[in-house]
Amino acid sequence: MIKAIQITGIVKEDSVNVEYETGKHDSISSAEAELQEMIAYTKSGPFPVNNIKLIKSVYNIVEDYSDEMSDLKYG
Repeated sequence: MIKAIQITGIVKEDSVNVEYETGKHDSISSAEAELQEMIAYTKSGPFPVNNIKLIKSVYNIVEDYSDEMSDLKYG
């Protein structure tokens, strides 16, 4: 098990607050980049949002078991 960073962002889409949650990352910058990509996708996605704004970011230190899962053999 290793420690990772995961960001929960509170985003205002038009008049509704929505929570975005990134995946688990080994650096803050990559988690922030994913959050910005999620916002950009919402702006230009199949159902575009006219007004979108990041209200709050919560940085969480989480446990990441991906290193242990890679050792398992299925078959």
